[in-house]
Amino acid sequence: MSGTGLFYHERVPVDVLVAQVVGITTSAFLNGATGAVSFMFVPSILEAPAPLARPSVEEGLLYWF
Repeated sequence: MSGTGLFYHERVPVDVLVAQVVGITTSAFLNGATGAVSFMFVPSILEAPAPLARPSVEEGLLYWF
């Protein structure tokens, strides 16, 4: 994300720079939110009773692992 364009004498428009900032910021936020949700819920799912954590073939579902 620099102020120079394709050639050394061109300037990148401000709206392109703003779009880059918004996109990178949103990507970082969503990455953090996904990581936080995984960090909170995966341990509790793994400690859940067997039918919740790993569906059986008898219930018509395939094994996840």
